[in-house]
Amino acid sequence: MQYIPVNSSTCNHDTTISFHASIKYSSTDDVHLKWFINNDLQGMDNPFKYRFRALVLSTVPTLFTIRVLAENEAGCGDTTSGGSLNIQPLPRPAIALSPSNVLLQPEYTFTFWDSIPTNANKIYLWDMGDRTRQQRSGQKVTYQYADTGLYHVHLLVQDYGTGCSGYDTVQVHILYIPGYLYVPSAICPGCSNHSLRQFLPMGKGLSQYRLRIFNSWGQKIFETSRLDGNGSPSEPWDGRYNGQPLQQDSYGWQIEGRYINGTEWKGMQYPGSDKHVKAGFITIVK
Repeated sequence: MQYIPVNSSTCNHDTTISFHASIKYSSTDDVHLKWFINNDLQGMDNPFKYRFRALVLSTVPTLFTIRVLAENEAGCGDTTSGGSLNIQPLPRPAIALSPSNVLLQPEYTFTFWDSIPTNANKIYLWDMGDRTRQQRSGQKVTYQYADTGLYHVHLLVQDYGTGCSGYDTVQVHILYIPGYLYVPSAICPGCSNHSLRQFLPMGKGLSQYRLRIFNSWGQKIFETSRLDGNGSPSEPWDGRYNGQPLQQDSYGWQIEGRYINGTEWKGMQYPGSDKHVKAGFITIVK
């Protein structure tokens, strides 16, 4: 009997292979073939076709051994090892993210990571799902989107040790709101970053706006109600009073605002609190 052994590995957890054996036998009685998979009789055809299946969530290789027996009517025969098929485990990523699946404008930044333990063989490729078709690598990535909308994030994980790959997807949403107003908590007049040198609430879509800043004695040291054409605050405070720089300290702010759709600005909502406040503190850092 002549048979070409199969010794291979595959990432396909549901794969069908066809086997064929050539028989050299000088007698005239019939010869039957018996095909064994992992020592269990699975068929007597020639060619013989078998469907190999392994659990998709398996974390270790699944090994199948193949053996064929040629046997005449008297029960005499010859057996040969047909080789083996090794089904490799697939990397099964599971995307986790922060801060949540849904953000409200002006928040545009998500952090994504694969919550499954990594190893040195894994390669990560993230498709961020926006129009720019941006891709990122690494088990953990932080990405800032350019606009509101619905985004489908795709993670492909490849294990170059086995050649197998797996993927996971997640959907995130950045909601558009008619207007917003965000108040920073500190300024640094001497910092090299120009955006940190002044206190300017970030907003859009405002029709009315009034900002007042007070020192620790309750004295008003700054006030503005200026908005640009987009309804954004346009006059910053540079940490000075009467032209003189103020010392490092915390100063109180109060803001009143209304959006162009007529709704009132509810105030800032800080982490760990379910209340909105229209007053807070700004710290001058030197």
